[in-house]
Amino acid sequence: MTSQLWLLVPWCVFALAAGIKFWRLTQPFRQERRSAESIRAALERQWQQSS
Repeated sequence: MTSQLWLLVPWCVFALAAGIKFWRLTQPFRQERRSAESIRAALERQWQQSS
């Protein structure tokens, strides 16, 4: 039983990393009153930095 619980550890790490990545990529949408062009530019910068 304990060996099965250890299988959850990598899944938890993956879920945390995916959540952090999602939070960072959607940050421009959560900021108030920004134009669509500035949001697009911020998303492109984030995408280029992550590549």
